[in-house]
Amino acid sequence: MPVIVAGDLNVIERGHQPPHKVFGEWEYDFYDSFQAAGLTDAFRHFHPDEVAHSWFGRSGNGLRFDHLFVPTPHAERVLGCDYHQEAREAGLTDHAVMTRPKGTGARNHAASLNTPTPPPRPRERNTLTPVEPGSDKIVSGPKGGATDGISDAERELYGGRRRGRGGVTVERAVRQAVFVAPAERDELDRMRRAHAAAAKQFQVFPSGPEVWGWQGRTLGRRAGDCWLRIVSAKVDKAGGRLWEGTATADTRVPRSVPRPRLRGVLDWTSADVVYRAELTEYVPVPPVTSGTPVLDQDITLPDSWWSELKSALGTLATVPTDRESVRQNWVDRNFRRFLGIDPIRIDERTTGHADLHWANLTREPLVLLDWENWGRLPVGYDLGLLHAYSLAASATAARIRRESGHVLETDAGRAGELIALGQLLQACSRGVHPHLAPLVARQAEHLTGIPVPTP
Repeated sequence: MPVIVAGDLNVIERGHQPPHKVFGEWEYDFYDSFQAAGLTDAFRHFHPDEVAHSWFGRSGNGLRFDHLFVPTPHAERVLGCDYHQEAREAGLTDHAVMTRPKGTGARNHAASLNTPTPPPRPRERNTLTPVEPGSDKIVSGPKGGATDGISDAERELYGGRRRGRGGVTVERAVRQAVFVAPAERDELDRMRRAHAAAAKQFQVFPSGPEVWGWQGRTLGRRAGDCWLRIVSAKVDKAGGRLWEGTATADTRVPRSVPRPRLRGVLDWTSADVVYRAELTEYVPVPPVTSGTPVLDQDITLPDSWWSELKSALGTLATVPTDRESVRQNWVDRNFRRFLGIDPIRIDERTTGHADLHWANLTREPLVLLDWENWGRLPVGYDLGLLHAYSLAASATAARIRRESGHVLETDAGRAGELIALGQLLQACSRGVHPHLAPLVARQAEHLTGIPVPTP
C-alpha cells in the first residue's frame, strides 16, 4: 500500500537557502532517507527552485521544516503542495500551513494515492463494472456502437480478450518501479558521495530530489539551471558505447532534435570504480512517467506532440554513425528462446534513440532524454519499443500504431518491432515488468502467429 509521510520533521534539505551550519550530517541523511525509500518531496516536485520556509524563529530566520513525501511513482498525480503563512502571521502558530489539494491529477489518472492503479479509463461510451470486490479485473462493455475509436481487434490485442458479445476482460496494470536507488546502503552512500564530489568540481549546488537510473546505476539531481548525473562502473567495464553516448550525441545529433545540451563532462577513478559525471541543461518539463518506462494509463497528447516526435526521429535517422545499438548476434542467440522462431536477418538499419520509452519523453514541449544508447538499429525498433511499453494503455498504443504505420506496417518495420519485443521479453524474464510480459508476448504472437516459449 502506498505510504505518505507528512509533518514537522525538524530537518532541512541539502542546499537549503539560506544555509544553516547548525545542522549535522545525520539530519541531512534523515531527509535523504525518504528519497532513498522511494518517496518524493512534493513541495520540491512542484517548486524546484523556490526559496520557501515553513517555520520562522524569533530573529526572523526561516527554515523549511515541514514536508510532504509521496511515493515517487505517484508524484505526477498530486495536484500541488504549498505553504500558507496567514495563520502564522496571525499568531496562531509558528508554522506555515502546508496543503495538498484533495483529489488526484487531471492527467487521466483515475486512482488516488491510496488505491491500486486501475486499467486505462474508457471514454464516455464505456462503463466499468467490477467483477467482484477486490478483483484484479474489470469488465468493460460498450453501450452501443464503437467506443473511443478502438476496434475490437485493437482492444483484444492491447487490452484483453473478448468475453461474450462485446465484453472485454482487461488485466489490471500494476506499475513497477525499476528506476530506483540501490538497495545496499554502502552503494547508496558511495553514489551520493560521488555525486557530491562532482557537484563540487563543477561548482554547482544540487537542490532537487534524487532521480535514480536503472537499478541504481545512475544518479541525477537538479542543480540550478543544470542537471548533474553520474554513472559508475567497475574499472574493467567502463568506457565504450554507453559511456560515451551523451557526449557523442551532443556533438553529432542536430539541434533540431530536442534534447538537453551538454555543458561539461568529468571522469575519475576511485579504488576499482570509474565514474563519469555529465552536467547538462535542466529540462523543466517532466517526463511522461516517473520510476518506470511503462505507460500504464492512457494519456492525452496534442497532435503537435506526435508531429514533433515524428520529425525528431526522422532527423535522427539521417545521422551517420558507427555506433551499433542493436547487433545481429543478439538476434541469432535469443530469437528461438524468447520468440520461438528462427533468427531473422537485419536487412535495413537506421539511426535511432534505442531507449525510446515514456520516462525518456517529456510532455509538451517534447524533449528526448537519456542518449547513452543511441546509434544504428533496425528500422522499426524505436517505435516498436515505444509501442510495447504502451500496451497496458490501449488508446495510446493504438495511437502509436496509427502514427507509425508507415514504418511498423512494412516488412523491415515488423522485423525491427520483433527485435524490440524479444529484448523486452528478455528483460521481463529477469523479473521486471511482470504485468507487461503477457501483453508483449501477445503482441509478438500477433506478428509471428507462433506462441512465445513459456519461461
